[in-house]
Amino acid sequence: GHAGSVSGDLEDAGYRTLEPGNADLLPVTRVVHQPGYCAEAVQVVAALALPGAEVAAVEPGSELATETPPTDITVILGRDSL
Repeated sequence: GHAGSVSGDLEDAGYRTLEPGNADLLPVTRVVHQPGYCAEAVQVVAALALPGAEVAAVEPGSELATETPPTDITVILGRDSL
């Protein structure tokens, strides 16, 4: 599907990816990062060629904050990626 295609694009750009999953489609792609990974998250946005994507830190207590093992950066695709 679409997430798998985008994951492949990120791999081609040199990023290590995990198995893509499903999430509700957002209006705009959101790139969420752990503390210390903001600059890398901005680079992921550039690699995806989605300049309108939102970059945000992981919210404490959220599912992404408690994930084991944690991911440094998570991309949640939006309609802008279609």
